[in-house]
Parts: sequence; C-alpha cells; structure tokens
Amino acid sequence: MTVGSAAEYSNISSRRIREDHSAGGNSPYGRTKWAQSTLSLAFGAEAGMKVMVARTFNLIGPGIPQTLVPGALCAQFTNGEKEVKVGNLKPERDFIDIRDAVAAYWAICEKGIPGNIYNVSTGKTASIKTLVDLFRKCSTVPKTIRQETARSRKNDFSRVCGDNSKLLKLGCRPRISLKQSVSDMLASARPQ
Repeated sequence: MTVGSAAEYSNISSRRIREDHSAGGNSPYGRTKWAQSTLSLAFGAEAGMKVMVARTFNLIGPGIPQTLVPGALCAQFTNGEKEVKVGNLKPERDFIDIRDAVAAYWAICEKGIPGNIYNVSTGKTASIKTLVDLFRKCSTVPKTIRQETARSRKNDFSRVCGDNSKLLKLGCRPRISLKQSVSDMLASARPQ
C-alpha cells in the first residue's frame, strides 16, 4: 500500500469526491502525490504485487505537525501567548483523526483489492472556523482570535470532502470525533 493525498484530485467541486474523480493535482504537491500513486499502481500491476492507494484527506490528532492547520492552531493555543492568528475561516475540510487513518491503512492492507484507490476520509466537513471554535472550547486558556489575510491561501478550495463508501465496505469506520481529536491534541501538547 502507498499513502496518497486528497491533493491528488483536480477540479474539485462541492460534492463528495469519489475515487474515480479526475486526478492530477492542482499544486506541485498534489501532482507529485498523483505521480507517486500512478507509478505505484502501474509498478504493482506489472510486477504482480498487491498495491493499493490510500488517499488521505486532512489529518488531525496528537502529533500533527505545525505545517498543517490543526497543528498550527494547537501550537498557538498552547504557546502561552494571548492571541491566535488565523487566515480564512470559511474553507471546509474533511478532517480525519490520525488514529482513524492508521486503522484505515491497516484495513486497506488486510482487505483492500489490489489496484484500487481508497479515500481515507470521514465523508463530513467542518469549517476552519468550527475547528478554531473547538480549540477555544477545549483550551484551558482564553485566547483572542485575529484574522490575517496574509495567512490565507490563494486559490484555495472552499470545500473538500471525501466519499468514504469504499472504505466503509472494508468494515472501517472513523470513530474519533473532531472534538475528541482537538481535546487530545491539546492534552498531548501541554507540558507534563
């Protein structure tokens, strides 16, 4: 199995994205992940290896790096400063806890059909504003939120949601709520 990314999809619409949606990526990262997935599947077919692709949507949970939005928010909510700086709060993303993603990877390895792509997603979205509000509710320290246009991405999609029906057919269902993910992130980031 190889781990891909939702960034591999192109021409993203407001509907839930299925594995047969057009791919090729809209960014250098998305294009390289798409190339990785394409080459992996081609190599597996030629070499007679059982290769599947897990296209992972937006990860959240303990240990997520600050380069990803949930990790950056967690760092700001636990850094001792009074203010949290954010970009555009409107985009909606399909956040899946890293622990649920790992369970999905295992299910794909055990039960997946070689040559197939599986969306590792929840099939639901939450806005960045919802995520910020959850961090506020779960945080032990009150913070002021300051929106900065410089933190907003240009050409960002308003909504990205994965169709996880193929994953559900493998018996794998996300179990960790967004609120639990945020709470666990804050607990793991606080000094012991």
